[in-house]
Amino acid sequence: MNFKKILSSISLLAVAVPSALSVVACGAKEDKAIPKIELDTVIKDKEVDGNIVNDADKVLQEIEAKNAEVKGAVTIKDFKAATQLQVGSAVIVAKPDTKFTGEVSITIKTLAKTQLSDVLKNKEVDGDTTEATVVDQVLKNNSDSNVQKTDLQVVEFKPAGLGVQGSAVLGATKNSKFTGQVVIEITAQEKISLESVLTNRKVTIEITNPDDLLVEVAKLNNRFDLTKDVVDVKNFVVSSEQEEGSAVIVAKPENKFVGQVEITIEKKDQYGIGITVKRIKESPTMPSGWMNFFKYYQDQFIESKTVILSKEQENNIDKYAEEITNQVLGQAMKFVQEKEKYWGLEEFRDQYVDRIELEFNKEDPILLKKEEYKISFQSKIVIYSKVPTGTIWLHNFYNLSYIVQN
Repeated sequence: MNFKKILSSISLLAVAVPSALSVVACGAKEDKAIPKIELDTVIKDKEVDGNIVNDADKVLQEIEAKNAEVKGAVTIKDFKAATQLQVGSAVIVAKPDTKFTGEVSITIKTLAKTQLSDVLKNKEVDGDTTEATVVDQVLKNNSDSNVQKTDLQVVEFKPAGLGVQGSAVLGATKNSKFTGQVVIEITAQEKISLESVLTNRKVTIEITNPDDLLVEVAKLNNRFDLTKDVVDVKNFVVSSEQEEGSAVIVAKPENKFVGQVEITIEKKDQYGIGITVKRIKESPTMPSGWMNFFKYYQDQFIESKTVILSKEQENNIDKYAEEITNQVLGQAMKFVQEKEKYWGLEEFRDQYVDRIELEFNKEDPILLKKEEYKISFQSKIVIYSKVPTGTIWLHNFYNLSYIVQN
């Protein structure tokens, strides 16, 4: 074997191998990195329906279902649920160590508004409902609806009448989560039986005319809608010292009342002047002792009188009326002074009472019939209190009548 030839071949091989390795190494340095894919170029549909998906997990699932290539490679942040009035939103973000990069903003469509007719199930209100109260009444009758007063507006209103049904149309306001309209039925008004509302039918004060009787009956029964516009007072009879008075209150047609009731008027006090304790109301600022003070006056009396006039008195009836007034006033004041001596009232007076006065108002003589006049007086006992908060608190009115004939 040619030994030199073998050595020469080995030398050539040694030189060739490093060169080959060098070429491979140089090739590896020249390769470029693969770029990541922007999410924005993959996720084209950036809107989801809030009525279908409206929480973070479901929105993410919806995006991955529409874009299978990003499944498992993305996450969600900044989630805001949609409402009936406002769109929702979320941000889809590429996970690190994936072939995707960047983020995409997602819009969640608003929820569909709820029809008012689906939640306002009770669509009937009472006949006395007005345009101002209809919304409150409907909400009261549908307390579980979650509808608020600000959600509703009155579109149309027709009040109910006697025997006539009314109606209202309520619509959703612009900024409400509800939509649509609902028709409300207002039940026809029923007439009110006078018998059912006028339960207190006995008048205990002196009444001389139908108008005053109606006012007193309305007050006794707390029905201040009882006026001459809706009722008539018929068969009015004035009370006397011997007989009770009476009247019949009758509902007029075409109004809310129906029927009639009979009213009794208590007999006149047989005394011309008398204080009735039940007609005195105690002021909350006065001591309860006032009632005790007054009750001792109730036996006072000056009888009503029929006086035969002389010709001179008849010709000067005004002057004679003045004389009678002064006479009655003197008798009454004497009575007041005497009564203070009884039952320890002097001590009571010293403690609470500044002074006591009796006032009279004389009316002009009234010609009842030929040669017969009625002279009336209205009197008042006035207690002036020592209590600093007031002067006149408790008093009582009463009347005295004289019939004078020639």
